[in-house]
Amino acid sequence: MRRPQANPSERFIKEIGTFFKICCFQNHRRWPELLRGVEEWLIHTMADSAGFCALELIFNVSRPDLFKKFLKKDADQLPPDESLSDKVLRAYLKMKLKAGRRKKRQKRGQHEWKPQLGDLVLYRCQPVSEAAKGVTSKFTRPYEGPWRLTKLIPPYEISSLNGRVRGVFHKEALKPYQKTQSHTHVKISKTCLMRERRLYRERLLVE
Repeated sequence: MRRPQANPSERFIKEIGTFFKICCFQNHRRWPELLRGVEEWLIHTMADSAGFCALELIFNVSRPDLFKKFLKKDADQLPPDESLSDKVLRAYLKMKLKAGRRKKRQKRGQHEWKPQLGDLVLYRCQPVSEAAKGVTSKFTRPYEGPWRLTKLIPPYEISSLNGRVRGVFHKEALKPYQKTQSHTHVKISKTCLMRERRLYRERLLVE
């Protein structure tokens, strides 16, 4: 049975997509320029689950030290040398320990979200790739908003903050909007905005 979650390669591929979503959101054609930087981030960043970076476990080299050029360390201040088998064993034991902790604190039962009238929500959009415009669906943010719930009879109706109706959607396509100090608004892409305007004009013609 195929299970991508258990494949470390699939985890790295997912991280690459996450980096591109963050860095190429405004211009999707920039992704070839970021390949070298993303590769450096992935292989030189220490994984919290294993305690080692990929460079150590694959090529058996020392962990990159950012302060080596500025700080002069004595021999007793340097980390002890370890064989590759010892590093792999330590990484395995740490990953197993953390997996056990996650299993103990996993949620029991299913959390049920009960939408209320007037709540702010995010809507899971369906981005479409457009080669002519340089738009890649995988680099588009999966949610847009915030929208306001205006009707609670399933399916739920959402509208913009100005009161313009966006449409009706199932609960699975919505999630609560959590406003933070660093993130005050989810920017809507130009493609989604044009689609919303087209749907609004079609609604006016039908009415």
